[in-house]
Amino acid sequence: MATRSSISIHENGIIKSIYCHFDGYLSHNGNILLNHYNTKEKVEELVNLGDLSILGAIIGEKHDFNESSSGLPFELKPCYFYGRDRNDKWNTVQPREYLSYFEYFSDEEQEYNYLFTDNEWYLCSYKGKRLLKEVMNDKR
Repeated sequence: MATRSSISIHENGIIKSIYCHFDGYLSHNGNILLNHYNTKEKVEELVNLGDLSILGAIIGEKHDFNESSSGLPFELKPCYFYGRDRNDKWNTVQPREYLSYFEYFSDEEQEYNYLFTDNEWYLCSYKGKRLLKEVMNDKR
């Protein structure tokens, strides 16, 4: 069963967001985003490649979508992008303009919504947003 998430970046009033199908929970995607995608440049590179099957510690190069990375050390596991690695045409990056985070995230259907803004990761929902590193510390 999938734990779906969105991964988004907010800059100059525009939110760019992608969908990630698997392992969206805090101990996987939350941990990877905090530790491996912690600059604006890295987040933009990730988001610009579009929707993901699974987030990896590195963006990596184009590879066979059905190729397993289970034998690789965690730090070398690549992302699996629907467009880049499986050549799906429905792959989307949706830049949209929103008046507030709440307007955007109230429509999201994912279990976890990660937002990078002001050089910080947040966990967001219709209830508001919270610094991801604080949420992670509370879970320990």
